[in-house]
Amino acid sequence: MKRMKLTKIVWVNLATTVWMASSALGQGWFVSGWGGNYQGQISAPTDLSGVVQIACGHYHTYALKNDGSLVGWGGNGNGQVDTPVGLSGVVQIACGYYHTYSRKSDGTLMGWGDNGSGRTNTPSAATNVINVTCGAHYTYALKNDGTLIGWGFNGNGETSTPSTATNITQVACGATHTYALKNNGTLVGWGDNSSGQTNTPAGLNSVTQVACGPSFTYALKSDGTITGWGQNSNGETSTPATATNVKQIACGYFHSYALKRDGTVVGWGYNGNGQTETPASLSGFTQISCGRYHTQALRQIIDCDLNGIDDPYQVTLADSWDLNNDRILDICQFGRAFDETSADLGTPAANIARSHTFTNLIQIPAADPQLVIEARGDLDELNEYLTVRLNGTTFTRVFESNGIACVDGVSRATITIPRSSWNNPNWRTLTADGALTVTLLPSPTVQTSGCAGSMSVRLRYLAGDDCDDNGTMDGFQIAAGLPDDNGNGRLDSCEWKKGDLDLSGAIDFGDIAILMLYFGEVNPVFGDMDANNRIDFGDVALLLVDFGPIQWP
Repeated sequence: MKRMKLTKIVWVNLATTVWMASSALGQGWFVSGWGGNYQGQISAPTDLSGVVQIACGHYHTYALKNDGSLVGWGGNGNGQVDTPVGLSGVVQIACGYYHTYSRKSDGTLMGWGDNGSGRTNTPSAATNVINVTCGAHYTYALKNDGTLIGWGFNGNGETSTPSTATNITQVACGATHTYALKNNGTLVGWGDNSSGQTNTPAGLNSVTQVACGPSFTYALKSDGTITGWGQNSNGETSTPATATNVKQIACGYFHSYALKRDGTVVGWGYNGNGQTETPASLSGFTQISCGRYHTQALRQIIDCDLNGIDDPYQVTLADSWDLNNDRILDICQFGRAFDETSADLGTPAANIARSHTFTNLIQIPAADPQLVIEARGDLDELNEYLTVRLNGTTFTRVFESNGIACVDGVSRATITIPRSSWNNPNWRTLTADGALTVTLLPSPTVQTSGCAGSMSVRLRYLAGDDCDDNGTMDGFQIAAGLPDDNGNGRLDSCEWKKGDLDLSGAIDFGDIAILMLYFGEVNPVFGDMDANNRIDFGDVALLLVDFGPIQWP
């Protein structure tokens, strides 16, 4: 079936403040922006597709596409959105106040825009780069050996890398201060400290990400908690109680955002342009980025039937139904998807097994469930891998000879699990006790040296039928205690309905009379309960045995 391109409605106002979100439909992702639109920084192109990363500057925004190309929009007074002609193979994008940097797959860099203080003069030593970050008027590169190189404005020592900044796994830049995350989960900060922005809280450890605003800093820990320090004149470091189970933190000029593990976001701080007012209609976020007065986010397509096609595309097609006009396929509303991701299971460590148990599973999957395994660690060699166990039984290995070194990002493996793996032909509770425990066991040769990361496991599938057409999946109703006495995964009420031949609302003498009337007929419209192509005594027996006592008049 050919996919039609859907042009997403763009709620853009050319006034200085935009209170609604502007969105562009991507192939698998939406780019959504909100807040100030002074220079068009949230006016994403409507035909933008294939986006895998976004970055915000002062008044401009960039998107990296899955083909390694870039699209920029917003303020361009210094050429900061003039992507160099012929630039390709990009794997990361970073934005400063008025300059932009790209990192290519070969570890080289290219910068453009404002070059005051030499902030886009890439040093010759900036090779084998695995991360590039832009401050207000300077730039930092992290090399694959864990060392740093900074250039550009240095009036506050922001590019004077201290000797303690070794074994680095991430670098973050503010306006005039810099932070580095070490492989042991601790931080090193330098540069301007006029607001206490480099006063790392005592005892802070187990950090997995650091982010810098102009004069404040945030750290994300492996347990999903965040800590902020430095300037707080607008509440930008007043972490709300709802910012728990966080997986990414982003800092704007006077505002902050947290992306939670469930795909929701929480914003706080200065909101004079609506930059912390996440549109209520948006969900399923995968990345967040903050500019001076605007916020940009990536979010997943709406694909509640899990067929890999965005629901609005299907709604646009003539053969897809959306009778209530809510832009969600009706099949999704008559279905239920199970989609759960574990909490952080820790850094891969040799022979240390980590487990997560999925409970409250939905019965009657429409297709074999999928497990998505994520891990960051030294998984790049032939004999380095994770063993996946299901309810204690070894199922498969992942990442063997196809993994990554820890500095390169996160490895993901998708595993399709045949329903027969549980030896449960009725597929009523997925497992004997209605739970599935997934265990990840790193191989003895997995190395943790130089790696800071985590493992997680996600289970997703779509539940099956709604044979009684009541808008609730049969599996849910079975789980709620409604009967499925013959164990075939369908509510008995559906089968009673099948046997109500006179449409009286009950299985009764009238139905037996109809059966007798058609006794011996071949291919009747109703009543062939045993599917032998005729109405006979077997069908009467099934009515009596499978559907309970007959209510005689």
